[in-house]
Amino acid sequence: MIDLEAINLNAAKAHFALANVPMYIARKLREDPAILNIALHNDADALFAEFVNRVSSEPASLREQVYPFALAVAAALKQDTPALKQMATLDLHHFGWLSDMISGLIEQQPSAATEARIGLDRQMNTDDIDLLASDFAIIPAAVTRAKVA
Repeated sequence: MIDLEAINLNAAKAHFALANVPMYIARKLREDPAILNIALHNDADALFAEFVNRVSSEPASLREQVYPFALAVAAALKQDTPALKQMATLDLHHFGWLSDMISGLIEQQPSAATEARIGLDRQMNTDDIDLLASDFAIIPAAVTRAKVA
């Protein structure tokens, strides 16, 4: 069980109150250190279990309204697409834009193909750097020989 009561969600509540579109909430919550802390200190199963617990009843306060949004963004920060997809299947009608925000978070998650391409790009960049480094290592020696001759 995640102790959300002990986490400072004042900034999250303020962003929630000012939001005019679902992804504004997501963007602001991603920047919130409290949400990052939730993501870092909890695994995906704990986030999902707490999410289910929090959406099982109608929220009685703004703070209770914010909890599921914070948990969904924490799951997105962990890049846990399966948990987000499970969250999207629940009855979220008491939580306004939550369903729309989760759909947006799912769309923003990297796909397996994207992750493979990023890995390949990183490898190519490493190879390019190694090649450039070896080229530059040769150049000073050639310049030195030219000055000596």
